[in-house]
Amino acid sequence: MADLITIEEAKRYLGFPDKDDKDEELADVIAGVSEAVRSETGRDFALAGTAYTEHKNGNETRALRVLQPPMLSAATTTVRENGTLLVVASGYSTSAGVVVDLPNGILYRQSGTSDTIGGSRIPSTWAKGKQNIEVVYQSAWTAVPADIKALCRYAVGFEWNMADRKVIGIQSRSSGQSNTSFLEELPKHFRRTLDRYKLAFMAA
Repeated sequence: MADLITIEEAKRYLGFPDKDDKDEELADVIAGVSEAVRSETGRDFALAGTAYTEHKNGNETRALRVLQPPMLSAATTTVRENGTLLVVASGYSTSAGVVVDLPNGILYRQSGTSDTIGGSRIPSTWAKGKQNIEVVYQSAWTAVPADIKALCRYAVGFEWNMADRKVIGIQSRSSGQSNTSFLEELPKHFRRTLDRYKLAFMAA
């Protein structure tokens, strides 16, 4: 999976020259930070076109939520309940079995086409079962969110400078693996950014 910021973005933030002999080491720090942010938030931030397949438990509630919103479109989303393919729409529909809130990744179950009151569809619930709901969808991110990029630039600079001072740092620059302890040292506004994305993930 692609890193959340590029070497060029990190070098500009750190004030490195365009040509530098530290690219390989810097790439490892970026990879470690990207991995830590994804692990902390539970979010991939993968760009549009990345496909996901999720199997969920039907819980007899109206709404289910996918793990990696935003979703690209109703046209690129398929939903099966107990093996039955349901019609998916992103707005009002007289035939859809599922209406999807694309930005938030919420799937609302709708009743059958004949179940209406005053011309309006009756909300329904997801059939109870274990892993009986299959959702296939695509990510809608056109770019990594700006607040996540800003956090990553700061974290890479923090990791780079602290590792050089041997205070804290990634476990091994050559491994590309990161110790997540540095996330605890982030300023409060960056911690709030992480918490906001993590809360959205935990609500899924």
